[in-house]
Amino acid sequence: MQPLFDNGDIVLIILVLVVIEAVALTVLYRKTGRGIPTIPMLANLAAGGCLMLAIRAALLDHPWTWIGFLMALALAAHLIDFGSRLLSGAR
Repeated sequence: MQPLFDNGDIVLIILVLVVIEAVALTVLYRKTGRGIPTIPMLANLAAGGCLMLAIRAALLDHPWTWIGFLMALALAAHLIDFGSRLLSGAR
C-alpha cells in the first residue's frame, strides 16, 4: 500500500473513482431530473480534483508554482460552484 502513496498513484485511483461518480450523477440527473444539477456538481468535483492533484504534486516534490496553480484552479472551480448555488437559491 505504501508505494501507492510514495508515487502519488493513490490520488490517480481516487480521481478515477471521482470521474465514475461524475458520470453516474450526470446520467441520473439527465434521466430522472433528480439529484444535483450538472454544472454545480462538476464544479464541486473539479475543485476537489484540483486539490487532490495539488496533493499529488506535493507528494512528488513538484515546484511550488505548479502546486499553487492547481490550488488556484480549485479556488476558481469552488467559486463557480458557490456562485451557481447562490444563483439557484435566489430564483
